[in-house]
Amino acid sequence: MRTATQIAIRLPQRLVDELDSLVPVRYETRADAVRDALEQLLVAVRREDLERRYAEGYRDVPMSDAELRWIDVASSELLLEESW
Repeated sequence: MRTATQIAIRLPQRLVDELDSLVPVRYETRADAVRDALEQLLVAVRREDLERRYAEGYRDVPMSDAELRWIDVASSELLLEESW
């Protein structure tokens, strides 16, 4: 069984008004809307972190000339398969 922790936050009235405009049109409750928004934020933060780590990795260990040539060849072959 999953456990949940209740948290209390203060929001500016402007945000509360916008939140309330989503309930019940898009969400059943305010909590559902806030939970969804938080999950989307966490996904975005994880994605940004992965992108940053990939970029750092490529800076630390750049691709070799052979790898770059392979990418060019593979990309060219894929483009040739297109029907345009």
